[in-house]
Amino acid sequence: GLSITIMRSDENILQRLDAPTKAPAWPVGSEGNRPPAKFPVAVPPSPSMKDDEILSERQELSKQGCMLEAAIEAAAKELIDLKDNLNDWDSKVGDGDCGTTMYRGATAILEDMKTRYHLNDAAGTVNEIGSTIRKVMGGTSGILYDILCKAAYASLKQNKNITAYECKIYVHQSL
Repeated sequence: GLSITIMRSDENILQRLDAPTKAPAWPVGSEGNRPPAKFPVAVPPSPSMKDDEILSERQELSKQGCMLEAAIEAAAKELIDLKDNLNDWDSKVGDGDCGTTMYRGATAILEDMKTRYHLNDAAGTVNEIGSTIRKVMGGTSGILYDILCKAAYASLKQNKNITAYECKIYVHQSL
C-alpha cells in the first residue's frame, strides 16, 4: 500500500523529518540506507485443521448448525455479489482491490464449509473461517479478519449453546 501525507512545513520541520533516528520503522531518507527492522513474533499453535485434513463425512446438523450454515452462506454470497461495488468504493481511497480480496475470502469459505467446518461447533467453525481467510486473503485485511475470528473463537469456545444475542456480544468482544 501507499500513504501520502500533505502538511505545511518550513525548513525547520523538514530538517527534523530528515534528522537521523534509530526508530526501526522510520525511513532513513537520502542520507543513508538501513535494512528494515525485523521483529520476531511467536505464533501460537492453532487448533485449526491441517491444510489437507477434511471431514470424513458430512455431519447431521443441529438447529444451531443449520442456522450457522445459513448465516455463513448468506454473508459469503452477499460479499460475492458486492465485489464490483467494493472495488469501486476502494478505488476512491485505496488500490481498488477490496472487492476482489473479499470475493476470494467468501468463495474459499463457501468451498471449505463443505468439507472443513464442524458447523455444529460454532467456536470451531469461526476458528476455521479465520484459517481459511488467512490462507486466501492477502494483505492487512486477511490478517485482521483472522485475528477477529481467533478472538471470537476464544469467546465462543466458553459457551456451546449460544443465542443470536450472545453471538452479537461475541463479535463485539472480538472487535
